[in-house]
Amino acid sequence: MGSAASPEQTCAIPGHPTEPVFDGDYSFNTGIIKSLVAADYLVLVAALCGPFLIGLYQAWENRKSVTIEQFLLAYRSMTPVPVGCSICACFTSAITMLGMAAETYDQSTMFIWVVVGLVMAAAASAHIYHPVFYRLGLITSFEYLELRFSKSVRTVAATMFMLQMLVYISIVLYAPTAALQKVTGFPLWGALISTSVVCIIVTAFAGMRGIVWADVYYVVLMFLSLLVVLFRAVQVVGGWEQLWASNVRSHRVLFDEYRLHFKVRHSVWSVVLGGFFTFSSSLAGNQPIVQKIVSCYSLRDGQIAVYVSITLSISLSLLSCLLGLYMGAFYENCDPMQVDLVENSNQLLPLFATDILSASYGMVGLFIAGLFSGSLSTISSALSAASVSIIKDFIQDRPDCQISEGKARCMAQPIGEWAVRMLRYGFISGMLLKNVLIPFRQVNDLQEWCVTV
Repeated sequence: MGSAASPEQTCAIPGHPTEPVFDGDYSFNTGIIKSLVAADYLVLVAALCGPFLIGLYQAWENRKSVTIEQFLLAYRSMTPVPVGCSICACFTSAITMLGMAAETYDQSTMFIWVVVGLVMAAAASAHIYHPVFYRLGLITSFEYLELRFSKSVRTVAATMFMLQMLVYISIVLYAPTAALQKVTGFPLWGALISTSVVCIIVTAFAGMRGIVWADVYYVVLMFLSLLVVLFRAVQVVGGWEQLWASNVRSHRVLFDEYRLHFKVRHSVWSVVLGGFFTFSSSLAGNQPIVQKIVSCYSLRDGQIAVYVSITLSISLSLLSCLLGLYMGAFYENCDPMQVDLVENSNQLLPLFATDILSASYGMVGLFIAGLFSGSLSTISSALSAASVSIIKDFIQDRPDCQISEGKARCMAQPIGEWAVRMLRYGFISGMLLKNVLIPFRQVNDLQEWCVTV
């Protein structure tokens, strides 16, 4: 059994202004949110075994790598398509999947203009910023700051990056899990621990090559999970004609808001220009992205990888927005937030997936695996980038603390003192989740939090 709402909380009560238009055991008809079944857990566990096995295989393949560059830059020999998938997986988290669907449902389709800013940011990053990092042979983006300014500037920037990653990882890890816990009853701390363990194992043992191929797996899972929900939504709600008519009635279809006013949530100018500057900061000099670009065989391969990643990211964004429209049509006459089936819009996509997929055994588990893939990929890339930054920016390049490449390679794995650092990193993230983020359960817009951080 799932969590139940009282009779007064469902849309089928006497006196409610509208009635559900879809017959069936959906949450707005029964007041009950369905829980996961055994088949869902089996599919979820099987899906999470994939990156674990990839990590073990790549760990065996990388056993002869002796330098930090070989281990965390994959001998600078990666090809564009897998690196592009990896950048997309790093760039697109579960927050994007949940947040863009919720934004479309809550507001309108105006946010879709962000893809224009994303394309502009990709072009600027690939042809202006990335060539600088690649031709200088840098490993971290902060090394450039020392060349341009001073060692102290590099240290300050690297420290700020570590703090930002700590907060961002916490949000990426906690927010989707909290939404799933409310809707499906999936245990919060069990999800946090399993996600952390998979990320640390893949990152610490498999190196960059393992992370990249695990990210390819994650991207496939993310697309598959959204496409499964979309396919079923078309069967339940109907095709494009029904979808468009419903969202026109709900005033969600809007593409031509050009007003320059601070009370306008989204205009073409704010979304395109804001998206350009926001995504430029992420794509151009963010260490997880730069690390993947410089691991490519050539600069041209790195530039191709950027365009591959943007194509995939735009596709995922459009799929999420389309699902937001389908949620709007499905819940047109019964807003789950108005009848307390969910606490905020971040939980709408899991509720929607549970409503329409629960009749198909294992499909809800596949959807949850797709959400976890978004978190796993982002966290793995962040941990790898943090390990490179710690070794290169704080340890190896210090005049008073010179270490060999072999020692640096060992420190990149959970052996000796690096194991302590990794465990401390995860422990601090967990404490931040417990003491800082959990009080914000009522945050209604994951997109706002993600962009802010």
